Amino acid sequence: MRKTKILASLAAVAVLILSLVVLASCSQPQQSSSSKEEKLEVAEVSYTAKETEPFYVLLVGDDSRTGTTEITKAEYADGTGRSDTIMLTRVDPSNYQISLVTIPRDTEDSIGGTPTKINERYRQGGIDDLLNAVEGLTGVRPRYYMSTTFVNFEKAVDALGGLHMYVPYNQSMKDIVSGTQIEYAAGEHDLNGAEALVFARERKKYNDLNPVGGEPLRQSNDRMIVQTIVTKVISNASTASDVARALYPFVNSNWDVDSFAAFVQDFADHASQVKFVSGTGPYDGYTNSTAGWLATRDTETWAKIIEVVNAGGDPNTVLQAPTLY
Repeated sequence: MRKTKILASLAAVAVLILSLVVLASCSQPQQSSSSKEEKLEVAEVSYTAKETEPFYVLLVGDDSRTGTTEITKAEYADGTGRSDTIMLTRVDPSNYQISLVTIPRDTEDSIGGTPTKINERYRQGGIDDLLNAVEGLTGVRPRYYMSTTFVNFEKAVDALGGLHMYVPYNQSMKDIVSGTQIEYAAGEHDLNGAEALVFARERKKYNDLNPVGGEPLRQSNDRMIVQTIVTKVISNASTASDVARALYPFVNSNWDVDSFAAFVQDFADHASQVKFVSGTGPYDGYTNSTAGWLATRDTETWAKIIEVVNAGGDPNTVLQAPTLY
């Protein structure tokens, strides 16, 4: 019985480490580029004492096809990926509030003066360049980053024993990892890894439900998945710190392992106090002749959103996020 409980705790923290980020479906072709691993230039920050002040974490969903059925396609063969889910996450250890704010992947940006989407900054320049882009857009420089992939997300959800969620729309999509067709109806479900990834990636079926298409609705679902994962993980505080240390190598992050383990344990110890707010940055947009459809780069609205979030408020008071719930 003790072994079973320890394995369950291992799985739980694995999901926190590997799956705070939920991945997006990618509609854009990939191109060859130098390895992102060579560009991870953000200095590691070591905080061994308990965090007491609010800080930001950038959660990134890397849509690389490595380990999936699509890696053999020419446009994905180099293994690079875009940051098709980007969540600017504010953590307040004083009152145990987690604020999840999506940076739309299609947000207007530029590389060398050429218009592009912000998620392309990650593919060409790696996490350090994406952090620069996020700071330029929002005025916030995240202290930490954490990223994961399609394959790691599925494995982590399966290790956790699935996610119990309400799915508001019938799902039907091929699992990108195994190639198996996944179908299930709207309603309450215990989702395994493949089923959860399908829900996280689906956007096209929502295109008629939102004036600017299904992507903002997908991002809303992704934030709900992240909240579900974190809530499940911190419900078991028995071995949280030790397990966080053991599973830390499975995530791409600059978060010092001591600080991360202390954070996991602290929030697990105060699980009943943890609360969430969730929203999005500007997602309306236009078509650019060079870059295709872009979400408008609106730094004024972002400044208002960050002001509200820093005060512990709800970003929906600035910009109402669309939702299927």
